[in-house]
Amino acid sequence: MFHQLSTSVIDGQISKPIYELSLILSNEQYVMQSMNNTQKSFPSITCIHHEFVHQVMQHPQKIAVEFDDQSLTYTELLHYAQVLSSHLIIGIMAIEMSGSVYCPLSPRDPPNRLHTLIEQTQSRLVLIHWLTRAKFDDNDIVLIDIHSILANHDSKSNVDINRLSDVRVTPNDIAYIIFTSGSTGIPKAVCVLSLSSIEQCYILFGSIILGSIAPS
Repeated sequence: MFHQLSTSVIDGQISKPIYELSLILSNEQYVMQSMNNTQKSFPSITCIHHEFVHQVMQHPQKIAVEFDDQSLTYTELLHYAQVLSSHLIIGIMAIEMSGSVYCPLSPRDPPNRLHTLIEQTQSRLVLIHWLTRAKFDDNDIVLIDIHSILANHDSKSNVDINRLSDVRVTPNDIAYIIFTSGSTGIPKAVCVLSLSSIEQCYILFGSIILGSIAPS
């Protein structure tokens, strides 16, 4: 630091106020500027489920989702989403494909908070399973049991999956809604557009790639 200040004075910057003198070496400035160069261009403006279908076409047999000892390839996930989203709303991708808005509800929340979130979003349907049904029994709303849909094998052959192409969804439509705790104690909704979701996915994907090639 002292060396850099001395260099600045010798270079004729003595007339400058002290706060304008640089304490950072030129190579350090380059590193800082490089690290702050986070501007990223995105290939196109699409919706999140459009990008998902693109990934299905690029990597049909790769694992898309995995939990414990269960997994689905991109092709399998697309199949379930296409078949089930045109019949009933199920899962995030199915909700997006049906042109609706996804809002996560935590079964750990107290019933009064869940009731408030349902009212604020004006939700007509809640996707549940047998462990979470009791949380919503007191609400005047339609409950859809995901297990009953997955167990209904007839739906896989009777649903016209091409019907989804008529659902108009644009990048400027709301993809999902999340709630903050609210400084007043009342949950506050934050609406996230499809465009923002896609941009976030690209940023996260870029971070994963950089992390995988970074030297240890």
